[in-house]
Amino acid sequence: MNAVVDTNIFMDYAWERGKLKDFASKFFKESMQCKHYVYLVRAVQNELKEHGVFDKIDLLVLNKLRVKRKLIIIDPTKEQLELAKKVSAELNIPFADASIAILAKETNCVIVTRDKHFFQNLTQIVDCFKPEDLF
Repeated sequence: MNAVVDTNIFMDYAWERGKLKDFASKFFKESMQCKHYVYLVRAVQNELKEHGVFDKIDLLVLNKLRVKRKLIIIDPTKEQLELAKKVSAELNIPFADASIAILAKETNCVIVTRDKHFFQNLTQIVDCFKPEDLF
């Protein structure tokens, strides 16, 4: 399975949010065991840097995925950004969420997230799951 992983799942893992960390850990472990490809949207990478956890995530998860060739970093095209702007305005959701959904759809990925915007507004564009829904 190809999965765009949203910021909050990385944060569950980095900030060790109890049971949520367990679900994120299991998802990443399965990815490293070749069950999933993880797609990292550059906007998510930037959010992780803003929260000061990117280096920790890179060391604990991303580097291991790179070694296993299970990590793919994606950047939006100009056209995808324009479409995301339109979706964001039409659905009254954050632009970042709209752009993540557009990128996931166009790379044949599902989204692994806990963000309510995805479940409430974006399931008509892309399939969304919590990590525990994938076990």
